[in-house]
Amino acid sequence: MAELKEVDRLTKVCGNEAVLYDEKGLKEYVVDGKRPRVACFPDTIEKVCRIMEVVQRSHLLVIPRGGGTRVSLGALSSGYDMALCLQRLNAFVEHDAGNFSASAQAGMTLKDFQEQLKAKGQFLPLDPPFAERSTLGGITAANSWGPHRLLYGSARDLVIGIKAVLPGGNVISSGAKTAKQVAGYDLTKLFIGAIGTLGVIVEVGMRLVSLPEARATVTCRFSNLKEIREALRSPLLVRRRPAALAVVRHFAPAEKVWLIAISFVGIEEVVEESVGVAEGVFSQPPREAELLSDTQAAIFWEKIARLAVAGDDEVVLEVAVPIASTLGMISAVEKILALDRKKATLAAHPGLGIINIRFPFGEKGVEGTLDIIRRVRRLAHRRGGSVEIESAPAEVKDIINVWGTEPDGLDIMRRLKERFDPSGVLSPGRFVGRI
Repeated sequence: MAELKEVDRLTKVCGNEAVLYDEKGLKEYVVDGKRPRVACFPDTIEKVCRIMEVVQRSHLLVIPRGGGTRVSLGALSSGYDMALCLQRLNAFVEHDAGNFSASAQAGMTLKDFQEQLKAKGQFLPLDPPFAERSTLGGITAANSWGPHRLLYGSARDLVIGIKAVLPGGNVISSGAKTAKQVAGYDLTKLFIGAIGTLGVIVEVGMRLVSLPEARATVTCRFSNLKEIREALRSPLLVRRRPAALAVVRHFAPAEKVWLIAISFVGIEEVVEESVGVAEGVFSQPPREAELLSDTQAAIFWEKIARLAVAGDDEVVLEVAVPIASTLGMISAVEKILALDRKKATLAAHPGLGIINIRFPFGEKGVEGTLDIIRRVRRLAHRRGGSVEIESAPAEVKDIINVWGTEPDGLDIMRRLKERFDPSGVLSPGRFVGRI
């Protein structure tokens, strides 16, 4: 339980109903096996500022939290006293439809944000999983993305401004209301993907696009990767610009085929023409392509996005290689997974050079898991790529670097951390070990 004086201070700021220090209730906010001593649920930016004053004064180690969909991301925290939960900070701030931009507080969910934009025929083209839970602040802090990143990009490409609270309670704003304004934009970039190590994001500005006239998804089952390689190299298909492209393999005993899916978004005539091309390229006897309904497509791409998020007792790796090396990397990884992990899943995005590998931890424990990670990393390094551990049990993270190798500019990262968080109270150790 948190010390009484800390609870009293936080209660004065937030009110009794917005401070949780019951040990049983705090189980929901465990990160990498560590349970906080207290959780706070502010509903205004002013309260976040006052909480951060208490944090600085009492040197509480804090992990900011949105919907909790990506809490497993990052290295092990060196300490965890408080979960700073921002779901109640969820107001819609502004929609400038003429300039294709909108802003909202960090706790607003992606689903609610999209509902606010729909009336003006616009949307935020991000499709990470769990839109009903994923918050704008969490998406920004994790640089989240989904299958349609191929066309639209990730959070790093769409966030145009942030407001954040630093330890001690100072507020900083960076970026602009429109994508054409660039003042302070680089400072905005620092917070994207920093998983809450520099400041608590409390408001986010986003670049929007028009709702597309048409969407379509075509899927097809292939017996092997050679056939997929030939299909993707078809001159007819290469000239098309898909919004998403995925290759999936489940290694369950009964599932011995590969599934390819391609999504087209845009003007109705162009989408229809692209669908016809994809169906013609994929449908080579005995294969038969399938055009999904809108409902089927939405469910399908959500499932693909969720393959990058671990369930209970699972490990998720994100492999990044040069785009031209993607299918070769898939082939190499397939041999490891088919041999060692019968319940594994591989979900690749060939147009991005990204492969997500998901497998159960319990089958071989720590040593077996470390062996898989090291083997996959060797394969990626040979191709000029890298492998990040998106999610893994704490005992695995305690042994191996989740990012693979120390990133370029590590000294600069350390100096930035010291500048924004000199006391080291925000998500300590989670972004880069020892920072």
